[in-house]
Amino acid sequence: GNNELSRIRSSLEKEQQQQQQVYQAAMKASHGLGGILLENATIDDLGGTLHMRGGVPVPMLGSEGDPEDTTTEEQQLHGVLYNPAVFYNRHIPLNNNNSNNDEDKERKLQLLKTIAPFQWYTSILHQTLSSDPILHCYGLHEWAMQYHPEGADPPPSAKYQSSLNLRVSRQVINDTVERKGVRCTHVDALRFFAPAAGPLNHHGASL
Repeated sequence: GNNELSRIRSSLEKEQQQQQQVYQAAMKASHGLGGILLENATIDDLGGTLHMRGGVPVPMLGSEGDPEDTTTEEQQLHGVLYNPAVFYNRHIPLNNNNSNNDEDKERKLQLLKTIAPFQWYTSILHQTLSSDPILHCYGLHEWAMQYHPEGADPPPSAKYQSSLNLRVSRQVINDTVERKGVRCTHVDALRFFAPAAGPLNHHGASL
């Protein structure tokens, strides 16, 4: 009875300490802006596509409250923190020359967090309105995800779907993608294109 309660209490305290460490690391990495933490995400998960702009790595902090003394590639991460404010307001100073008090800094931070999502939505709408519609993609992004010519790196899906049979042969997929090319503007689909298929997209390998 008592031993079990002690074990549970100790486990809860440890979990709370870990959560506090993650919180402190996330706030430090985002300069107090906060955001949504994608736990266990790595540097490799940070892409240049629109939906990941605003993602920053959250390194584990050392005993002194600073990131552990390793290179970025070797750093142990809690994950990746995402907040559009980090990207869209990265050039805006948190205070101006007229005022340096903490109240003004806090007000500015709150303002940045409030307006950042709307800046993000507006940029997407502007980009959509200024782009010509693509009505003849024919769903070939799915084929581009399976494109794998001889000697090329395997598509990302290979590690998840190696046990699944294709409905058509690999050669048919390769020939179709090479003959017709791909007209894809779907950001999320481009993330899963086979490496060799990116250059065959009429709109580029990334957006």
